Amino acid sequence: MKRIAFPVLLVCVALSLTSCASTQSKLDYAVKQMRPTLPKVVDEETTCVSIEAGSNSLIYGMTLKTIKAGQFTPEKFTSLIKPAALKNYRELPAMKQLRDAGVTLVYKYKDSTGADVAEFSVATSEL
Repeated sequence: MKRIAFPVLLVCVALSLTSCASTQSKLDYAVKQMRPTLPKVVDEETTCVSIEAGSNSLIYGMTLKTIKAGQFTPEKFTSLIKPAALKNYRELPAMKQLRDAGVTLVYKYKDSTGADVAEFSVATSEL
C-alpha cells in the first residue's frame, strides 16, 4: 500500500484560528476559509474533498484514488494510517492551538466510487 500523507491543510486550518473568540467560532472560521480551497490533493493517493466543524472537532472527508472499499478492513486501514495522524497532530507546531483547545480531528475515507473505507478520530487524549 502506498504511504498516505496527512493534509498540510491541517496546518493552514490551525494558522487561521487566530481571529475568533470561542473554540467553536474558530473552527467555524477555519472551515469557512478552507472550503474554497477544496478539493485539495494531499498525496498521490488522497484528496481532501470536504471539511466540517463538529462540536469541538474538525471532520475531514478524504477520497482515495486507487484503494477500494473492502481492499482493507476498516481496522487494518486505520492501523496503517492513524499513527501518522497522531504524530502530525502531536508534533506539528502549527497544530498547537487545536491541541490546546482539545479539538478532535475526524478523518472519513471513501474510495473513488464513494464507498466507505474507514473512519477514525484523533483526540488530544491520545497524544
